Amino acid sequence: MPPILRGYGTTDSERYLASLSEKTFLDLWSYSNTYTDKKSHSTGDGKELCDLLVVFGNDVLIFSDKEIDWPGGSDLNTSWRRWYKRAVQKSVNQVLGAARWIENYPERIFLDPSCNCHFPFPLPPASDLNLHLICVAAGAEAAGCSYHGSRTSWSINTSIKGPQHTTNSDCMQPLVCGDINPSGKFVHLFDRPGLDVLMTELDTVSDFCRYLTERENFLRNSAGIFCSREADLLAAYLSEEDDQGRHIFPSEAVTAETFIEIQPGLYDVLTERPEYKAKVEENQVSYLWDALISKFTETVLDDTYIPHPDHHVSQKIIEEGLRILAAEDRTCRRAHSLSFEGIVELQKSTGQDRVTRVVLPINNNLEKRTCYVFLLLKYPLNLPRPIPDEQYRRVRSGMLETYAYAALLKFRDKADRIVGIALNGPEGGHPEHGHSEDLLVLEVDEWTDDLIKDVRERQKKFDVMDESRLSMSDISVQEYPNRPEPPKASRQQRRYRERQRKKALRRKES
Repeated sequence: MPPILRGYGTTDSERYLASLSEKTFLDLWSYSNTYTDKKSHSTGDGKELCDLLVVFGNDVLIFSDKEIDWPGGSDLNTSWRRWYKRAVQKSVNQVLGAARWIENYPERIFLDPSCNCHFPFPLPPASDLNLHLICVAAGAEAAGCSYHGSRTSWSINTSIKGPQHTTNSDCMQPLVCGDINPSGKFVHLFDRPGLDVLMTELDTVSDFCRYLTERENFLRNSAGIFCSREADLLAAYLSEEDDQGRHIFPSEAVTAETFIEIQPGLYDVLTERPEYKAKVEENQVSYLWDALISKFTETVLDDTYIPHPDHHVSQKIIEEGLRILAAEDRTCRRAHSLSFEGIVELQKSTGQDRVTRVVLPINNNLEKRTCYVFLLLKYPLNLPRPIPDEQYRRVRSGMLETYAYAALLKFRDKADRIVGIALNGPEGGHPEHGHSEDLLVLEVDEWTDDLIKDVRERQKKFDVMDESRLSMSDISVQEYPNRPEPPKASRQQRRYRERQRKKALRRKES
């Protein structure tokens, strides 16, 4: 397979999106400047689909970024209308057009303007698509900060719908945005400061996509949501949890008659809490997981991965395996990184040639219960003569496969699949070829007697999962460390919300 040629953006706004997205979605799933083969003439370049396309399984994120200078003039309403039509409405039209194209022509998306390089992975059928449409509008920051007195381009008021943003009516408010496409697909609108906060706090694809889904439901299913800036809306989400520990928006009954105002400054309050600061500090280890994923994705993108000596594996299959790792949220990545870091330190301190660890499922939000097997196996340096790297890789991958089968057999009541990761270890690389990594995904439809017998024989051959040497330990993490309960709204905050709700109802009745 040829290398995957990703774009990095041709304008400052496109490069901004590309840089931001790689930190959250990682490089294998985010693509700048994708194109369609819908050409104005029989020759020439294709038409740009969107500024950034992220495809992660069924989740497809379409970004459009418009940077438009704020118009001059003393009439704020006129300046707002002009800027909104150029920065927001054109962006909305682009993401809606891209969504229609993806739904109808998913096989006609390309990475280059000449339309020679197809998008590298198949998109899901329209019936399975989870589309997230995102407009990023820049240029109104100074005007918004001056008008609102806060760090935002506009405030949020979802009672303003579609054309009401620019029509001369009682509903129009300059530098205030609501539901910008009320009669169709929901379109998220962010300014750059708001998007920066979101993709810093929600810097995994699963965390980010879940927020977008919850945000859409929250903003669409009420008479009106009032919020001074996106950061405070995010803080309201991060401050609440459901009975499964997943973040949700305020749990007051949200109905078509409900008006809710998010407390101004809520994000500043959240980020000053000691448990929040502890979370940020303890999350640092979790980026080991991101780095591990990137080790694999780099070889897929530049087509330098070494296939298994006995099996051909396509880029598509590798992407599906890596997507399991990347689907882990930030808190689960912290737990997995602690486990992986633990065996690295164990190998360093003991000098053992082989160290393994099995991590039972901890993420209930994945499609299947996933168990991880980590294997560190040094390249043997004490032999009379070096063995070929291919032979070492064959032994290591066979050993990893044995561990995976043995672990899935032992814990089949707790896990649906095994993801195995094998490395040389920090100090056990090949003298000439350096370090390498193996990735394996294993599922078993039926445990036959013959298969169980074969697994037992392989266990004995490689001396793995010996019950007499197995030791169980527990690594548990909380998103907010040293906190028995999630950060709840104070009594003062709840009373404030109730007063604002009643005030909004009185305004509606009058």
